[in-house]
Amino acid sequence: MKKNRIIIILTSVFIIGCICLSCVFYSTTKTKALPRTSLKANNVIDINDPKAIAGFVDYVFVGRVDKISGTIYESFNDSAPELENSSLPFTEYEVQILDSLKGNLEVGSIVPVLKLGGISKDNQEIILLSEDDSLLSEGDVVIFFVSVQKDGSLIVSGENCSLIISDSIDSNHAKKAPTKDRNEIDISRIRDLPIYQEIAQACEDEYKYDRERYTIREEILNDAKD
Repeated sequence: MKKNRIIIILTSVFIIGCICLSCVFYSTTKTKALPRTSLKANNVIDINDPKAIAGFVDYVFVGRVDKISGTIYESFNDSAPELENSSLPFTEYEVQILDSLKGNLEVGSIVPVLKLGGISKDNQEIILLSEDDSLLSEGDVVIFFVSVQKDGSLIVSGENCSLIISDSIDSNHAKKAPTKDRNEIDISRIRDLPIYQEIAQACEDEYKYDRERYTIREEILNDAKD
């Protein structure tokens, strides 16, 4: 069963640069048995236009989810007093970059990525930004639209910002590849996908959004190279 919770968010990404993430919790709850709650965001861009999304974010790349690291919870007490005692989950993933469409993140590196949404702090529901959004699983091959937060971390947030393409390629081939062996995945098969070509073109023709930009933390880049 899905529920809708209306929260006014100036943009599905931009608010994250204005808040401080807090306590970290790790959950082993089986997500398929939990009800889903979808939030309603008031976006400043057309979230259905890949050119608009590409122009808003800092990086676009194809990545494979190597690990689900845990869940971080942010309290709404300051930014939304009407939601006192509520908290919003952000799921953290380790993602191996398979191909880069925008930005200079090194192909083959592994970076931490936060995604808005996850299991609630009380383990009673899955909270997602929209009804069409979903949590990612280990082994998923995804086209990520990623922004750099004010603290230098990476975040993906919003409908159509993490497009799972595993089912469009030979997903068994992708998921069986060794964690750090990019050569086991045929990148040419990914590049032949219509969705990949559409996003690649969108990055070329992006609608640049005028907003403050932040720099990725140096330790993320250093760790990614190890």
